[in-house]
Amino acid sequence: MDRYKRLIGFSIVFIIGGFLHVFLRSVDLTGCFSQLYYGVMVLVWGMLVNDQIIDHRVRRLSWGIVLSLEMFFLLQICRYRLSNGFNRPLWYSYYIPMLVIPLLFFYITIYINMQKDDIANPKYILISVPAFILIPLIMTNDFHQLFIKIGDNMVDSIGKNNAGILVYLYRGYSVALLISALFLLFYKCQISISRQRIFQLITIIGVCLLLFVSYVTKLCPSINGVKIWNIGEMFALVSIYISEACMQVGLIPVNTKYTWIFQETDLPAVIQDNNGEYVYLTKGADAVLNPSKESFVRSSNISGGTVSWAVDLSAVNELNRQITKTIGQINARNRYLTTQNAIKEEMAAVEARNKVYDRIAGIVSSQLGKMDELLEEKDKDFSQRLREIVVYNAYIKRRSNLELLRESEKTIPAGELNTAIFESIGYLKLNQLDVSLNFDIEGRISADAGVLAYDFFETVAENVIKKASMMSVNLKEADGKLSLRMLMDIPDCSFIDGYNCDELKACNAHIVKNETESDSILALSFERGGAI
Repeated sequence: MDRYKRLIGFSIVFIIGGFLHVFLRSVDLTGCFSQLYYGVMVLVWGMLVNDQIIDHRVRRLSWGIVLSLEMFFLLQICRYRLSNGFNRPLWYSYYIPMLVIPLLFFYITIYINMQKDDIANPKYILISVPAFILIPLIMTNDFHQLFIKIGDNMVDSIGKNNAGILVYLYRGYSVALLISALFLLFYKCQISISRQRIFQLITIIGVCLLLFVSYVTKLCPSINGVKIWNIGEMFALVSIYISEACMQVGLIPVNTKYTWIFQETDLPAVIQDNNGEYVYLTKGADAVLNPSKESFVRSSNISGGTVSWAVDLSAVNELNRQITKTIGQINARNRYLTTQNAIKEEMAAVEARNKVYDRIAGIVSSQLGKMDELLEEKDKDFSQRLREIVVYNAYIKRRSNLELLRESEKTIPAGELNTAIFESIGYLKLNQLDVSLNFDIEGRISADAGVLAYDFFETVAENVIKKASMMSVNLKEADGKLSLRMLMDIPDCSFIDGYNCDELKACNAHIVKNETESDSILALSFERGGAI
């Protein structure tokens, strides 16, 4: 919503500038008003987004566009207001920023969705070769007049009668860059989580195209024969619009609302300044301020202070106590029942429960073993081990609950699967894995399908927790069919090959894997019997 307000704000400023351009046209000392006005507008926008764009490469290229626009407005002032005769170099230079801006915008689209440490293909540098050739040719037009044919007097515009071949190459190159950049934008929007907001990007780009079409077809609004906006001002607004659209849909990551997100989270954490004063506290900060006997507080230095968080072991300890208690009760009950042959019905019930618990123990034995290994491992940081332990702990708890539900009923509420995955995601986020969940199921689902879906999610999560930085989970039901779709920013998902073929066949399900150079998509689909 903040970005929409900013777009609306700059649109209002743009419109006001157009009317002031017309009304101040004949007023003394306002000959350079439009250039100064829109130059300030672009500079203010650049300063606002400078600290918000996370990728330093995109941030630098965005500043390049801002500076190119500032240079364009400055050259306009020099060309039309300050020059006294020797103005050909100024007039030629006037076209350079308008060539550089599409080139910079194209390179911005190259770096969109690229990891911080990734390096762009060196071949992309060839895209800028025509610009390096055109610029000196334009600046030396007096010698060859291939850009514009002029005599002794200077002209203010390029028309059919005076345009040289370089004009068409110049325009064709600029248009090709812009079209290629837009194509890349939509392509990268399709392969990322931004595709859910692609309509916003299409709308804003459509508005920008309408502005250009209105100018080229001379339908641009005018007052008393004076156009409200010139091409430079429209270029400035379009640059702001498209950049803001990319930030709005998530193509260009920004660091807005971090304070609000931190304060709203339930994770127990606080941030202190260098003087020890509490600056930010989460909703669960009381666990840090007043730690319990079953938790301890960890701290780490950050720029300007420290961040502290509480590691809660109560769930692990409670689970161990419950398992020990349950095993003890079962063993005691078994010994008692073996001596009471007369109580056959009760014996049968106990044996059935034993089978359930044994099955649960077998199901989660792998996670229990991994937890023991992490607790015994001394080389790794203890806080990191705990973050991994709670992931296994969440699975053990939720998987055991699903198994008990499956034992009693053939169908389970869809909310049980949602709760299980949601809790696991909460602990995955502690391991620096950015996970989002989209759950679109209501009613009841097959217990076997629900268990298989959660096991599939856990298998993928355990295999990518140390490899990926982002994972998107989409669980939905359509036409009575259940599907689980997972997107990760890793190129290889070979660990899923041969996954539980017998269970997949029993549930009428199959797995589809789609891998790209940077992303992987895994989809678990049930042909029938998934949703009820």
